[in-house]
Amino acid sequence: MNNNPKKQFSALNELNEAFIESVMISVPNYGSHITVEEFLPLWNVIEDFIDKKKILSAGVCDFMLPLLSDLYDRVKVNFYS
Repeated sequence: MNNNPKKQFSALNELNEAFIESVMISVPNYGSHITVEEFLPLWNVIEDFIDKKKILSAGVCDFMLPLLSDLYDRVKVNFYS
């Protein structure tokens, strides 16, 4: 993963839109190899954008159940099923 998660979303500030309705993060190539500690910096940036109402909803897909469970326990934004 990129060592600078904020840089991954730098283009968001350059858009001429008030917000992005939905962001979905997928890590199929990392699958069972990524840890919650590796993913949390990126998720924290997403949560900051949600707090600022620049992203209205966010989610993940292609996560193995242990990672999804660890993420659920550590995030501040609510998950919906």
